[in-house]
Amino acid sequence: MPRTFGPSIAGRIGVFVVGSLVSAALIIWLVFPLLDDLVRLRGDARPLTAIALITVTTAFFAAQAFWFGYLRVLVTDDLVEVRRGGKAVHTWPRASTTFGSYVVRQSTNGIPSGSTRTLIAANEGGETRIPLGGYSAATFSALIALLRPIESDAAPTDADEARVAAGSSVSTQFRPDSSKLRKRGAILLWVLVAAVVVTALVAFALIESDPITAIVVGSAVPLILIVGLVVVGISQSRINRRVPNLITVGSTAIIVDEHTFPYDSVRSIRLTPPTYTNSARRLEIVEESGRRHRYLLGMNSSSPVADFLPTYPDLVRTVASAASRRPGLVAYDLA
Repeated sequence: MPRTFGPSIAGRIGVFVVGSLVSAALIIWLVFPLLDDLVRLRGDARPLTAIALITVTTAFFAAQAFWFGYLRVLVTDDLVEVRRGGKAVHTWPRASTTFGSYVVRQSTNGIPSGSTRTLIAANEGGETRIPLGGYSAATFSALIALLRPIESDAAPTDADEARVAAGSSVSTQFRPDSSKLRKRGAILLWVLVAAVVVTALVAFALIESDPITAIVVGSAVPLILIVGLVVVGISQSRINRRVPNLITVGSTAIIVDEHTFPYDSVRSIRLTPPTYTNSARRLEIVEESGRRHRYLLGMNSSSPVADFLPTYPDLVRTVASAASRRPGLVAYDLA
């Protein structure tokens, strides 16, 4: 059955509204006065001219947002087409084309500001890269899951084959270990507590000789340190809640601590690609009811403190292999 992927309707409406408002403002405050000076419009023609210019630019942004300004990807059993408006700009046969993805995350002063998502198609004619602007992480992930199932990257090992041959009697266990990061967080908490105590003692010692300094030191500095305590405490609490102690991958279900998720009873399983750099590694399981379970499995980092699960690539391969009888169930989370 053919499937079509495209930017979210909310994003297209946003492009239309912002573009129309900005163009209208430019016409009213810049273009129209210049045109009036050049043509010397009559008084009764001025509002009609302004309305006509705004109508033309609004129609342009409407067409840009809802027709020819964005790319749709049509996937059938045999072909993949990238379409702009009603015209196919790229067409590939699925049987002889290898598809992939490339995601670049942008940030401004360390604050995430968006992502550029690119579809890659490679065959004997070469490689083509198509930036898919406006695609949400969920839509792009679903597209890549259809074109390049995660199981295609998961070559079965001897352990995988043994598990399949033995049925449900064989399972593989993975034990994330965030103890080093927790210890580092605990040390930082105690350092902040000690800093608050020392600051209070210094302020108390200065209260008679320099009361103004004592007030500043005794109020502002502890407040900053207390905010730091709260931030570190919340971070530690999130790690404690989201990092599982044990993940067991069997032939019929994946078990995370005390929660059992049969493959036949979940809607999707999403994992961060092992190749992502400087990114949190996450496992997300969505039940048929829509309830989401998110687990943190460390950072893709060379630091042993942040790498909770060095065998994370093996986990991805094992989950994909175990759930392979339900194509599309397991996919990469291309956020």
